[in-house]
Amino acid sequence: MQLFGKCLPGHLLRNLSISSMHKHLNLALDVEVLISLQGGLSAIDAKQFVENLRAIG
Repeated sequence: MQLFGKCLPGHLLRNLSISSMHKHLNLALDVEVLISLQGGLSAIDAKQFVENLRAIG
């Protein structure tokens, strides 16, 4: 996955999603599955994903 021009490894993405959405663990896991199925996110989608994490967390 590309985030701001840098590659973000899957395990870091999982840690980010779970720690930021610890109250919404099922949602975080669903997001992981969607990212895996799509083979990653575009830079714009990644930015939106991080913004959503901050809003929920």
